[in-house]
Amino acid sequence: MVDNLEAMLSTTRIVSRASDHISPPARSAVARFFDTPELVLMLLEHLHQYRIDLLVVAAVCKQLRPLALQAWMWHFDFDYKSFEGKLKLVQANSHLLAHIRCLRILSCNQWNEPGHHDSQRAPSLYWTKVESLFSLLSAHTSTYAQAPLLDIFINTADGESLRRTLQPYPGFLQRIAALRLLDSVPRYNRGNNRQDRQDHNMFRTLGWTSLALLLDDVLYLKPTAVALRVLEYQCSCHIAESQDPDRTAKKAFWCGVTTIAHRSLQELHLSIDGTDPATYVLQYGAFASLKRFELLAIGDVENDRIDSALIDTFLHRHTGLQQLSLSYIGSELARWDPVLDQAFPALHTLEFGPGVWPSDEAT
Repeated sequence: MVDNLEAMLSTTRIVSRASDHISPPARSAVARFFDTPELVLMLLEHLHQYRIDLLVVAAVCKQLRPLALQAWMWHFDFDYKSFEGKLKLVQANSHLLAHIRCLRILSCNQWNEPGHHDSQRAPSLYWTKVESLFSLLSAHTSTYAQAPLLDIFINTADGESLRRTLQPYPGFLQRIAALRLLDSVPRYNRGNNRQDRQDHNMFRTLGWTSLALLLDDVLYLKPTAVALRVLEYQCSCHIAESQDPDRTAKKAFWCGVTTIAHRSLQELHLSIDGTDPATYVLQYGAFASLKRFELLAIGDVENDRIDSALIDTFLHRHTGLQQLSLSYIGSELARWDPVLDQAFPALHTLEFGPGVWPSDEAT
């Protein structure tokens, strides 16, 4: 019996030794690559950086599909061209919402152009879908997880819609990282009759008032947690100061900007004339972290031009700039001769656009 047991053990040992020499088939380098999520994500980050459409990648490569969809969601553009399809996508695949790092809200500037009457894709429909998206995000975001950063590009007339959408979600209010505003003639009928002008004025004022209140909401929640890093403002409807019905609301907004973003703001882009209340920022703004400043000064006559002293004072308060761009658009004979006598130790990019000839006094 013992002999039989020893024979069995001996046989087992022999078989065991023989099996040591049997190796599984060698796996290809490609297979090993796809089995390493860290390497796949590095590839997707590279593709994402160079604007490669990750939806196409997901469609043509089954092995990359799950991670490609996640990477595609990192910067989620909810724009006027494709908002309906994208909302349906996340409604059917709510697990993808957790992968959004930055949510871009881009309302349609075409709605503000004359002759645009697409009732099927009206602004009200867009903002209804934006509200649905935020409701989904709120429902699928962990209590302890940070909401995605918000990059918002809207017409100022949409200020009321934006505030109404964000007000129920304080966590999202604090995540506005970029605010890009276009102040143009509102989407509403631009006729010459009195009622059209009244509607025009009402919606402009309501939009600016709502934007000012939005900043108040952010400041009230947690002043030290303001995320606003980028502010862009382009005014394409220059109105005489005496005829501007929403001037008070505009001043309230720009006063709010200088208050809530004095520590966080890193980029400021302005396209304005000398009568625009946004010049308040040049006069009083002091942004400790400002790295980039772009100014397009507009003015056909002397009274409309931005006071050079305002710009000079603003630049003296922001000597930590790394990028500076100055341009001027006015009459063909006019030009702007800024005196740049500031020291910018960190400056690596200096651009002078049309209409700007630096003074010989510039150092």
